[in-house]
Amino acid sequence: MVQHSGNVMLNFFCIFAYMQGNLKQLVMFDMDGVLLDSMPKHSIAWTQALKEQGIDIEPDFIYLNEGRTGKDLIELIGKHTDRNLDWTSVYQRKTEIFKQLGGACPMAGTLDVLKEIRKCGARSTVVTGSGHSNLKEILEGFYPSLLDHENMVTAYDTERGKPYPDPYLEGLRKTGTPAGKAIVIENAPLGIQAAHGAGCFVIAVNTGILPDSVLWNAGADIVFHSMAELAPAIHRFLQTGSEPGLWKTKSSGYLIKRPWLTARKDHVVLPDGHENPEHWVIEYSDWVNVIAITTDGEFVFERQYRHGLGIVEYEICAGVIEEGETPIEAAKRELLEETGYCGGEWSLEMVTCQNPSVCSNLTYCFIARGVEFASGQNLDYTEDISVHLLSAKEVHSLLKADKLKQALMTAPLWKYFAENPLTE
Repeated sequence: MVQHSGNVMLNFFCIFAYMQGNLKQLVMFDMDGVLLDSMPKHSIAWTQALKEQGIDIEPDFIYLNEGRTGKDLIELIGKHTDRNLDWTSVYQRKTEIFKQLGGACPMAGTLDVLKEIRKCGARSTVVTGSGHSNLKEILEGFYPSLLDHENMVTAYDTERGKPYPDPYLEGLRKTGTPAGKAIVIENAPLGIQAAHGAGCFVIAVNTGILPDSVLWNAGADIVFHSMAELAPAIHRFLQTGSEPGLWKTKSSGYLIKRPWLTARKDHVVLPDGHENPEHWVIEYSDWVNVIAITTDGEFVFERQYRHGLGIVEYEICAGVIEEGETPIEAAKRELLEETGYCGGEWSLEMVTCQNPSVCSNLTYCFIARGVEFASGQNLDYTEDISVHLLSAKEVHSLLKADKLKQALMTAPLWKYFAENPLTE
C-alpha cells in the first residue's frame, strides 16, 4: 500500500513537471556495464584474445578504454605495443571467448530504472560502441518494450566513436531532442567524456573496478554505485528541466592588466536574448595547493601574514602554476621552495574554483603522502613563511574551530577528512 501511494505521488509530480515543460525527454543508456552486466567477461575475453597474440594487458586498461569500438581498441593496443594487429581476427577471437564465457546478462536494478523512466513519460534508447547484429533481440529479451530500438546508436552509426561526442550527438539527432532535455547513464570514463562533450547531463554508475575519481574527472555530473541505487532517485533528475544555457560573449575589454590583478569587462548575450553589457571577470593564472603528510603522519603547514584580512594564519602550501609547468610540477616546486619538503606519493584530490561566476582560473589540490625534509626554504622577497608540523587531530580541530580562512584550502582538507575519518 505504501509502495502504491509512492507511485501515485511519483506519477503526479512527473505529470506536473511535464505540463510545466520541466521534464527531461530522453535518457540515453550505455550498454555494457549499464544495461548489461557484461564487463567482467569482456575484460577476460579481451585479456585472453590479446594474450594469444603475445600481448599482456591489465584489466584496468580495458575498463579505462571501455566504450571504444573493437576496431579502435585493437588499433590503440597495436600502436602502444608497436604491433600490426589484424583487428578483424582479434575481435572475432575475442567475441568467441566472450560467448564461451556465457555472454551477457541484465544488470541488476536496470529494469527498475527503465520502469521509472517510463512512468515519467520519458523515452529510453541505447548508445553503444558495440556492433553486434543481434543487439536489439538481446536487449528486447531483457527489457521488453522499454527501449527505443529504432533510434539506437551503434558502432556503425558514426565514423568516430567514444570518447568523441559523435555517438551521443547522433542519438540526439535521431530522436530530435535538444541536449538540455537529455540525460546519459554511463559507467565508462570515455563514454562519460563523450556524453559531456555532447552537452548532456551525465549520470555515472560505477559498476566496474575504477575509482570514482576517474568518473568524476571524465565529466560526470553525479556518481552512483549501482543501478539499484539509482532506481529510486532517477525521477529527480527527470524533473529538473533543461540544463541552463551558455552565455555568448559579444565583446571584451580590460580595465587593468597587472601580474596579480587583471579585470576584464565582457558584453554578454544570455540564452533568452537579453544582454548584459558589463559582466566583470577577474583573470588569474591557475593555482595549486598541497596537503603534504610526512612519513610520520604529520601535516606540513605554514604560517604567514595575509594583508587582505590583516592576519597571520595557518595554511597549506600553495602557489601559481608558471608558464610551461603542469599542475603537479608546480605543486612539487612550491612545496620544496616554501617548506623544504619533497618526495612521497602524489595524487590529485580535487580541482576547484574560488568563484566561477567572476573568476577564470582553477585550483588543483594535491595530496602528497610520505614527504621528507630535504633542504631549506627558497622564498620570494614578499614571502615570510614559518613551517609547522601538525597532527591530523590538530588540523581537524583548526577546521572545526573555523581557524582556517582560505576556502580553496579548507575544501580539500574537509574532503580529506571525509575520506579518512579520525579514529579515537
